[in-house]
Amino acid sequence: MNDKQITQCINAAEMGLTQEQASELLEIPHGLVQALTKEFNIQFSCLRRKTNERRSSKLESRKGNSTGAPFIEAYGGRSSNKQQATPRSKATRTRSTNRNDKEKLDYKTLEKLIASGKTKQQKYEIGYSYIFKELRQREHDTAKGPKIPVQKIHSVATASSRSIKEQRQRSLVKRNVIMDCFTNGQHMYAEEVSSITGNNIRSSSQMLDLMYRDGTLNRKRIQFSHRKKDSVYLYSKP
Repeated sequence: MNDKQITQCINAAEMGLTQEQASELLEIPHGLVQALTKEFNIQFSCLRRKTNERRSSKLESRKGNSTGAPFIEAYGGRSSNKQQATPRSKATRTRSTNRNDKEKLDYKTLEKLIASGKTKQQKYEIGYSYIFKELRQREHDTAKGPKIPVQKIHSVATASSRSIKEQRQRSLVKRNVIMDCFTNGQHMYAEEVSSITGNNIRSSSQMLDLMYRDGTLNRKRIQFSHRKKDSVYLYSKP
């Protein structure tokens, strides 16, 4: 041992460290720290004493706030006066009567909707669909519930990358070219549109189908035989 180690141990004790913590921090063997403690009467902190003091302070605060069963104060000790613990009431979920207005169903609206049905089956369908819609909306309003999908607007301005922007620009040009084919109330097939625009039949059919879904064009199915495959679509302006 040397004077430096003695000084380090004294400083560690003043900092409130235990013997184990001082040995690990100062890189001094634990046996040497114990020998210095006995020889120079160094007062290191005791982990057990700290635990007991912490527990006793908690017990005093609990006794001051509420009366309950006695607790063991000393670490590893036993209470001399054994008292029977008082049974505590079981913690249950409190059912509140004052609920939020959003959680309640609008029964007046539900009654009006059910009354609008003509038959019994229609009334059942209207009532169950309204209740199901309200429950789904309540799930969406919760923090961890599924969110309502947002309708995306697919346009050139909302493109996320350069390639998508160029693709939408080409699609817009195709739409304008196809719309120019329908003049004076013409009715045309996909093959006729393909021959006029110069695009292949597959590309023209896809673009005509998209324009029909958007409401830009009307579509009529013409059947040639009893088989479903033997049919074509006839497009026209609305």
